[in-house]
Amino acid sequence: MIPQQPDFDIDCLLRLTFGRPVSATPIPLGDASTTRGMAFALHGVDVPPRVLLQRFHSREQTQVMRAFAVMRALSERQFPVPDVYYIGWSYTTRYILMLTEYVRGSRIDEPPHAFFQRYGRPFAHTLAELHDLAWDPPPPDLAVLPFWWSFREMTERVRHLEVPQLLHILEWLLARLNRITELPYTVIHRNYTLQNVLVDNTGIVAVQGWEQAAVGDPRFDVGHTSAILGAYGVALSDQFLE
Repeated sequence: MIPQQPDFDIDCLLRLTFGRPVSATPIPLGDASTTRGMAFALHGVDVPPRVLLQRFHSREQTQVMRAFAVMRALSERQFPVPDVYYIGWSYTTRYILMLTEYVRGSRIDEPPHAFFQRYGRPFAHTLAELHDLAWDPPPPDLAVLPFWWSFREMTERVRHLEVPQLLHILEWLLARLNRITELPYTVIHRNYTLQNVLVDNTGIVAVQGWEQAAVGDPRFDVGHTSAILGAYGVALSDQFLE
């Protein structure tokens, strides 16, 4: 379990981030909770109203730097991600610290089919918006995933799900693999699931979980998300693809 030292870490991070002391009050995390995070309300001028302090083990450094880089780049393009303010190390705990905007929203609080009935269209459109973003150059610290490597990874994930209908589709694809033409590479999330989006009454307010982001063929995002939704039933997967 990651040690919690809110007073020391948050005071130092806020001073480094905003260049001056900022008063902070802990607040409940609510639906957007994370086992590694603590939320704070900030009091002052020209500071965000709420922030989320997350801690990561040192072995997660590569993933955290990747998430930091892509979230900064996406925020500049007005894509729905939390703003990222600071990343650094805790001297006392040796954990990586990332300070981000605390976005108020809800995760799935109802059966997936009911949730998807309300948010399925914006869920699919948000992924399409990600893939439509133009990058020149792409964000730093993102690996470029060759088509063959990504397809092999997706194959392993689909087989692990053990959904007969998806396995049938996979075998159909494998038989035609040599005929597939790659699409232009773009930033892909690689773990775009219902659990990694926050919603409110207006739709998708934030996409989280960017630790696996990369540059690759966008169809791997579509295939992965479709496979995950297929675990709830092929009808849900088909609705996403439509």
